[in-house]
Amino acid sequence: METLVNDLLTPIVLERAPKQRKMGKPPWFMGLFRVYFQVVGRIIPRIVARQAIALFGKPQRRYKRLPSKSIMDKSKKFQVVSDSLQITGHLWDNSGPTVLLVHGWETGGLHLSGFVEPLWSLGFRIVAMDGPAHGESEGIRTNLPHFARAIVQVMDKIGPVHHIIAHSFGGAASSYMAATTGIKLNKLVLISVPNKLVRIVGDFAQYLRIPAIVERKMHQVILEVFQIDPYEMDISKLGDQMNVDEILVVHDKGDQIVPFYNALEITHGLDQACILPCENLGHNSILKNPQVTTRVAQFLKDDLKR
Repeated sequence: METLVNDLLTPIVLERAPKQRKMGKPPWFMGLFRVYFQVVGRIIPRIVARQAIALFGKPQRRYKRLPSKSIMDKSKKFQVVSDSLQITGHLWDNSGPTVLLVHGWETGGLHLSGFVEPLWSLGFRIVAMDGPAHGESEGIRTNLPHFARAIVQVMDKIGPVHHIIAHSFGGAASSYMAATTGIKLNKLVLISVPNKLVRIVGDFAQYLRIPAIVERKMHQVILEVFQIDPYEMDISKLGDQMNVDEILVVHDKGDQIVPFYNALEITHGLDQACILPCENLGHNSILKNPQVTTRVAQFLKDDLKR
């Protein structure tokens, strides 16, 4: 058993790093936003903070990557209502335990389609959901509790979910969901997941050059409106609140979007967590790497015997 665990957690190293998608220049209007936040934010910081939060929670629908036709032909589309919005998902029915795939910010459920074949071949039943304001689901804006409620509604629709595989923001939403609902999960896989909400807000504020006084007001607005203290939303401190048996943290050491220290914090803070470090896979390409998808499937495989 110890050998199996050591093999599972052996670092995955890609000899040659894939080309990273460069962000390019910000759109021309971004300069106007920055000037507005800098000038008006110092005059009416609370109002500007609310405007910043509204912008913060409005994803762009960037990704439209579809899996192969052979994978899609095995799936069945379904919908469920959450907060008056139609939430869309895809189901690959099978006889084994159910695995829910939860995507990150500005992607969609099919962004994790690389896990379908490895899981399907082992007999798992697989569900990929599009969160609010993402993919084929309705909505313009979303936030952590809003996204988490959609996860719960999908879980209610498809029946008992045994495992969740979640990427980036989806991992934060899944962790928040598990901590606030007490829903039982056998295993949770967190891939490229940010640990602290306050850090996410800080990165957003830095990108838009939002003054410190406005950023502090943003923390207050989040607490008042969403009932979340950004300083307390720390995955590494949620272990006692999550009814999860085992957690696998998968992260690339060179992740330029969510730095690797987030994975170390989560792993060190959660007694039920172990880490699978990777190199040269990046933030998004890690989801398509066959070694990663196979290792994750192997991590979940033991539950087929239960």
